[in-house]
Amino acid sequence: MLDARDRLTRVRDSLPAQLGGAGGTLAAFGVYGAEDAGALTAVYAREVGLAAPSLPWHTLRTPVADLAGCLAFATGTLGKLAVDVLTLSRTEIGEVSEGSGGGSSAMPHKANPVAAALLAAAARRAPQLAATLYGCLAAEDERPAGAWHAEWEPLRDLLRLVGGAAERAAALAEGLRVHPGAMAANRGRTRGLIVSERLSAELARLLGRARAKELLTELARRARDEDRPLRELLREQTELVGVDLDGLTDLTRYTGFAGPLTDRALERP
Repeated sequence: MLDARDRLTRVRDSLPAQLGGAGGTLAAFGVYGAEDAGALTAVYAREVGLAAPSLPWHTLRTPVADLAGCLAFATGTLGKLAVDVLTLSRTEIGEVSEGSGGGSSAMPHKANPVAAALLAAAARRAPQLAATLYGCLAAEDERPAGAWHAEWEPLRDLLRLVGGAAERAAALAEGLRVHPGAMAANRGRTRGLIVSERLSAELARLLGRARAKELLTELARRARDEDRPLRELLREQTELVGVDLDGLTDLTRYTGFAGPLTDRALERP
């Protein structure tokens, strides 16, 4: 989302004013007394709150296409948040839920993830709207009939879509409820196999890489087939007597650099 914000900021700050006259030469302004076309364009751009272009750009639709691209990118970013919430709020997962879901006309107990659904819908609409604006890049002559006119409606729709999606995403994030109990239960469904990467690295130093891989592959198969925790199977191995298996199989002690990486993300201006 910070990447999307930065892209939007860069494109917004670089959106140029358009002042070129009938043929892009500013000829008529000379008749009206303008002595410096560049100065005239700069004053005009300042008045309308846009960047001053180095040249008239009517047939160069890149600024509009750039805006469409970063808007679609922003909507897709918000859509990623939405699909994560939609997935994690499923009954069989239940790790998060919206603070105020929508009701169901048929099932009184149900709370539909309305905000996430609307965000996901926006993310699916935006790329096609942006595609129309990209298609307008091939503009013939100085006033291409139909090309730049085709930009108006999809660009307005994109702006409305992204603005609405951002507002809903902020509300969704503010009210999002997290359920640690469900997370712990889901973690337990792996029977401890989720720490196999750590065990592979740690046991390789004790048993050698080949033996560690062979042992863990066999115990992983048995954990699934026998429906037993990996930790229990490890304790039965005589070659692992004296090894701190409780520590090695505790996922909460294997978070790597998650803390510093999270801090880095949150400290980004």
